[in-house]
Amino acid sequence: MSAERGPRPWPIHAFAGILCVAATVKLVRGLLDVEAQTFALQRTYPTLEWNNDLAIVLMSADTTIILIPVVAVWMFRSRIARILVTVMAIPTVWLLVQFAFLGLGVSGPLLADSGLRLLAVALLYTPAASAWLRSEGDIDVGVFR
Repeated sequence: MSAERGPRPWPIHAFAGILCVAATVKLVRGLLDVEAQTFALQRTYPTLEWNNDLAIVLMSADTTIILIPVVAVWMFRSRIARILVTVMAIPTVWLLVQFAFLGLGVSGPLLADSGLRLLAVALLYTPAASAWLRSEGDIDVGVFR
């Protein structure tokens, strides 16, 4: 797998930018209040003994899991990574559907984060992004219109 050269269509740049910013913001918010993250993890997974170090490791791993497919799409034109990112978005959609049907309120940050992630995934299916991912490295100027 070699790095792609040449320009990328704007939806690919937007996809990478949105997910990089969303992952970084989530990591920074977690690191600014590690105690709250540890408490939330303890509530969510009570069978494990959580401490601040484990919470930091989990937050870092979560960020890495988000960024690896972003790099694969943006840098290596990976169609498989597009599928992986789409599959990774299914729990987000399922969570929002559950909140909608159960009539529960969704917090503003959760709604914003979920909406941005879904927008980023949708950008991968725009005509320009799809054409760029389908091409084999040849530059098609029609992709950038």
